[in-house]
Amino acid sequence: MALSRAKVELWHEKVPAAGGAPAFDRFRRIIYLEGELIEEQRSRLFQIAEHCPVSETLRRASSVDTTLAELSPRAI
Repeated sequence: MALSRAKVELWHEKVPAAGGAPAFDRFRRIIYLEGELIEEQRSRLFQIAEHCPVSETLRRASSVDTTLAELSPRAI
């Protein structure tokens, strides 16, 4: 694997729930990977991010939407 750099962008928002239920937290993140990776490597890194302890904890009471994107060297 030739991962040279990773970058994560994260947004948080409170989403009002319907029917008077309490609002819930929504997290949106984009994971950028830079390097010469084959699709299986990119997929495995995405799976690791989705199942890390922090993601698992957040999902217990929140929504977490994740996107995997290619990192451009100029984006850092």
